[in-house]
Amino acid sequence: MVKKLSGRDSEQFTAYCTSSYKFHLYTTPTNFHFIMMSDPLADSLRGVLRQLYVGPFLAYVVRNPLVDWDREGQDGQESREKGVDNDLAAAHEMDNLAAP
Repeated sequence: MVKKLSGRDSEQFTAYCTSSYKFHLYTTPTNFHFIMMSDPLADSLRGVLRQLYVGPFLAYVVRNPLVDWDREGQDGQESREKGVDNDLAAAHEMDNLAAP
């Protein structure tokens, strides 16, 4: 499907836009896929998705493989969720500062 959407084998699929939403995709070197939906007029969120990978994902998933993400009441679960929320809020603030 990705090859059909990107058009060429050498190109990487990173976003798909419709009239009602824009689908952003970031694929890591280890083949994890991070996706986010946004307003169709939004700029690329690939950088934001990369920051989520480099920040909370590496810190809480890759570096701590013994965490059982499905278990309720996991110690530190709230801090992980807040970390992702904080990273998204910081990226949004930086976008607002950069906009003219």
